[in-house]
Amino acid sequence: MKRLILVILLVGLALLMAIPIASCTQSEPKTFPPPEGYTSWDEYYNRNEEQTNQAPTQENKSSSPEAFKSSCITVEYDSLERNTENYEGEAVYFQGEVIQVQEVGGDEYVLRVSVTQDEYGWWDYDDVIWVNYQGQRVIEEDIVDIWGIVQGRISYIAVLGNEIVLPEINAVYLEITTIEPVIVNLSASFRITDWEQEYYEYSEEWSDYVEIYYEIENTGDAEIDYYKVYFTVTCKGGNEYYDWDNGSGVSVAKKLSGHTMIDVGGKEVREVEITDWELEKY
Repeated sequence: MKRLILVILLVGLALLMAIPIASCTQSEPKTFPPPEGYTSWDEYYNRNEEQTNQAPTQENKSSSPEAFKSSCITVEYDSLERNTENYEGEAVYFQGEVIQVQEVGGDEYVLRVSVTQDEYGWWDYDDVIWVNYQGQRVIEEDIVDIWGIVQGRISYIAVLGNEIVLPEINAVYLEITTIEPVIVNLSASFRITDWEQEYYEYSEEWSDYVEIYYEIENTGDAEIDYYKVYFTVTCKGGNEYYDWDNGSGVSVAKKLSGHTMIDVGGKEVREVEITDWELEKY
């Protein structure tokens, strides 16, 4: 019996040693697949020159950058996606956020760029163009200005197996844009409009809670998305109690009324004041 167990253990050890240890191999860099019809990025970029204008042409660059840029038209993404063929050969301008980069080698790149911003400043990852680009290194989350030529539509198979079709643009000029932060004056004034604490004559006791009514006025130049206001309640005998209230959505030059209750443990309230507040703009 012991000999059988030893044989089983030796066979199991041999099998384990034969299995390659995948966890020790280095993972591939994050890329996205080459266009449909090509087995590799090398094949895509080594295709016959008669079949592509991937790089900016000398004709495009023969005029000054200012002249070419001024000739570019601005196109809504929906129009470009729906009527791509109507724009083939057109010089267009887009600004967007780089969401994916494929480094081909040297200074050649393929970029996927989101070109539509919503009202809150977020880039729409459904409105994406394919950009062939040669120049300085670009990385994900860069904001770029693109002046280029519409080539048509290009497709590739995503990791999940679905086909993705995007408008394709050859960048003649591309600049990484520094977005200056928008500085807003976020300010407000607060005041207590009233407060009350109920007194029970039958038991000659004060209520455990004091009710506070207050008002906030937006005195800045941007909407207050969220505020937090702090109160100090002073009771007879000098005891102090602290609490806060919050609210949201105070438009510029508008007022908003608020109400809160603070537990004072049945002590008689003598004074209520606002001691501090916080304002946020999302």
